[in-house]
Amino acid sequence: MIDVIGILRVGLGVVLLVAATGKAISRPSSLDILLIAAEFAIAIALLLGLLPVVSAVVTAGMTIGYLAYSFRGTKTQCRCFGAHLPITSRSGQQWRNAALSALASTYAWAMLAAGQPPRSDALSVGFGVLLGAAVVTFPWLSEWSLGNNRVSD
Repeated sequence: MIDVIGILRVGLGVVLLVAATGKAISRPSSLDILLIAAEFAIAIALLLGLLPVVSAVVTAGMTIGYLAYSFRGTKTQCRCFGAHLPITSRSGQQWRNAALSALASTYAWAMLAAGQPPRSDALSVGFGVLLGAAVVTFPWLSEWSLGNNRVSD
């Protein structure tokens, strides 16, 4: 049986690890360094299954914060994954953050109910990596496939 909790845990960990790594190699500002450290710490906790309930709740809170931040009134460009990856349009960022918040909230709810995650098998880990990659790349792929190469909306 596929472990959905494991898929969510690994998928969220992959997204945060890619975001932290992208920012870290992009000459981060001093404020970004704090966010990078938090994303790395949570990603490692998720991927290794450390403090499962705490990491689930913190991840949900962080992703809800990302979603709220994406609706701010400024026209700044999203560099959620650093300067070396494509810029996501404002609507793409909002959709990605909404999906990420929904996945993280579902994971947190499941962890609060279960308390301890079941052991993940290789298939669940593989699907988790695919889920994480899909969350990271979907806004870019959808914009490129529609011929929308604008930097922002």
